[in-house]
Amino acid sequence: MSAAEVERELAPSPELEREIRAFLDDQLGRVLPPPRLAHYYRWVVLGSRSLEAFTILSRHLEPSDLPVLDVGSGLGTFVLLANRHGLPAVGVEPGATELALARRRAGELGVDPERFSPGAGEALPYEPGSLSGALLHDVLAHVLDWRRVLAETRRVLAPGGVLYVKGPSYTVRFVEPHYKLPWLPLLPKPVARRYLALLGRDVGYFEHIGYRRRGAVLAELRRLGFELEFPRLEKLRDPASINRPWARALVERARRADGTLPRLAETLAESPLQSTIDVVARVPRG
Repeated sequence: MSAAEVERELAPSPELEREIRAFLDDQLGRVLPPPRLAHYYRWVVLGSRSLEAFTILSRHLEPSDLPVLDVGSGLGTFVLLANRHGLPAVGVEPGATELALARRRAGELGVDPERFSPGAGEALPYEPGSLSGALLHDVLAHVLDWRRVLAETRRVLAPGGVLYVKGPSYTVRFVEPHYKLPWLPLLPKPVARRYLALLGRDVGYFEHIGYRRRGAVLAELRRLGFELEFPRLEKLRDPASINRPWARALVERARRADGTLPRLAETLAESPLQSTIDVVARVPRG
């Protein structure tokens, strides 16, 4: 399944597409310039981002009849993709407009709209141990209490359940991922506000962004009892799983040359000095 195939499969009707684009323009029109906003539509709404998460979770999940939860499911792309490809998934979303649009997309694609529920990550509407997996994709930077969100996710996962967390880490980040602007690591908020205002960007959107740090998130996951695995390290061990041909060829060549790259990857896998939080966390059995 390629990104282009997913885009064609999940494309909404023309009328619904216009409504989604209008919503995104209202929310992000002063956050991203028009070319970036068009890319955002393809990446988030049409599925490129969700395809990666679906692939990683599918590889790590154990066989189960329990569903996978997308926390902060937004416009519903991951849940729609998963259900159409044999992985039962549900979504929880606090935004009323996002929830309504996701349910309409579900109706168009033959997925039960009730797969999407209102709710927040700090208080998930699910019983303990009722889920086989969960996804936190670009969510932790937008919640009030990220530690509570992780604890809630741990509560609802069954033994052996898997959580995939991906998002920006601001410890060493030199590009702000929402605005796509040059950035200094942990740039003080007052300075950041002035910087965004000078560039004519929406400062109000920045008020909902929290600086999350990779090291703190990994430490909290361990404190909650998760066992951690790192997708990037897995790709270096198995170059065939790398989607981009040039990157796959580069890794294969490096592995043939000597063992430096694998050893370096092992050393850096858990380092807090990375610009991305990208980790699979598993609930131990027993």
